[in-house]
Amino acid sequence: MVAAAAVGIAIVLLWYMQASGVREEQEGRNDLLRSEIKALDEQIKEIADLEKVQDNLLARMEVIESLQASRSASVHLFDELVATLPEGVHLNRANQNEEQVQLEGVAESNARVSQYMKNLEASLWFENPRLIVIRSREQGRLRLSEFTLQTLDVQNPGAWPDWVRGFTAVLLVIAIIGGSYWFLIKDQYERAARAAQTEQELRASFEKKQRRAAALDDYRARLKVMEREFGQMLRQLPGRAEVANLLNDISQTRSANNLEEEIFEPQNEIIRDFYAELPNRIVVVGDFHDIARFVSDIASLSRIVTVEDITLAPQSGAAMTSPFATSVWRLLAAVLLALGLSACDDGRDDLRSYIERIKARPAQPLEPLPEPKTYEPYAYREVGRRNPFIPIEPELNAGNRNDDLRPDQNRPREPLEAYPLDALRMVGVVTKAGIRYALIRDPEGVIHRVPAGAYAGQNYGRITAITSTEVQLLEIVPDGFGGWTERPATIPLAE
Repeated sequence: MVAAAAVGIAIVLLWYMQASGVREEQEGRNDLLRSEIKALDEQIKEIADLEKVQDNLLARMEVIESLQASRSASVHLFDELVATLPEGVHLNRANQNEEQVQLEGVAESNARVSQYMKNLEASLWFENPRLIVIRSREQGRLRLSEFTLQTLDVQNPGAWPDWVRGFTAVLLVIAIIGGSYWFLIKDQYERAARAAQTEQELRASFEKKQRRAAALDDYRARLKVMEREFGQMLRQLPGRAEVANLLNDISQTRSANNLEEEIFEPQNEIIRDFYAELPNRIVVVGDFHDIARFVSDIASLSRIVTVEDITLAPQSGAAMTSPFATSVWRLLAAVLLALGLSACDDGRDDLRSYIERIKARPAQPLEPLPEPKTYEPYAYREVGRRNPFIPIEPELNAGNRNDDLRPDQNRPREPLEAYPLDALRMVGVVTKAGIRYALIRDPEGVIHRVPAGAYAGQNYGRITAITSTEVQLLEIVPDGFGGWTERPATIPLAE
């Protein structure tokens, strides 16, 4: 039995070592991935160490508990010897050799011996009672039965028969292996399986972050382009020393366009982010086109000057007064950012191959930057244009004007005149008694059958013709000079 137990324990140890090796290997792979994504969690590692200590403590506690339980085995033997003995039976000898118990005694009859064997069979501490010998003898007027029994103490199979010992050895090995798997090894595999699942999660996290990190060079290149373009844009903002010259350029531009300056009032500087705004209130007097050219020339200066809050008001003749605000923008500061990339640690060969393969994947293309817009000054052109502030007297051709054209205000309005013309839909054509009718649907869904000469729309539209594709009308609308004019219109066939 010791050899069988040793074999079982050896198998368990090897199996446990293999399971532990699987678990430790998987945890090592996970540690490598964690180092790649810079997410090694020391607290989890500490918890894993505590679990190992806990497992070792639990195993040692089980050994101690087993030793504690074996201390009461002999007490149970004495207790069961009393409990199982029936009336009319007494023992002369009880011998426990290892785990085999041999009982010698005397019974008043063979039936008493049989009852004793049944009691032993029912006991939790004895098993498989076997009658070795029974002898009859007389004592006075009584006929007694002397017996010798052997029973197996379930706490000690060492003295079992060979076939029982062999069978039990196999069961012992299976029990040791099965119990060890359930209480020790199974946990290792479960932890290894959880670690394998964690690896998949870490791989997904690594791939996601690698996809992002793979674009780092592109971002660096993009940053250089943006820095260059931003630097070019900053050149359009004057420094503090250039502001006075820029204000002088504005004044010269005003003079070049024949404008009279009434007010030039600098306002308080407004500090923004990396620049400052220098607003000015300006009032100039001159021709509309001159003012327009002045604003156009301001927009074409080499530095940024904006014109806003413009007010235009005509004076006598063609002169106009134009108060507006200009803002000069000057540079305060510019901030540039630098990026860095940390290298990854080495690891196990297959994971290193996987990591390198993921890293070798081409970076996903970045969303293209919008092309920098090149500022093209828009020049004002006055050729052929009139001053919008000078009214034009209407010139009417009396020969073309029909003073008699006007709508009949006393005519009863027809149903389709209640709706705008664009709210009506032609849905078909019917002919009855040689007369063609248009089928027109109003916004409420009602179909109206109307012939030529009927009215529709809110501009006194009279139907002049009906074709298979449209209804033609002639509307009477104001001509803008106090009279009326005719305007053709149609209601097309709805699709």
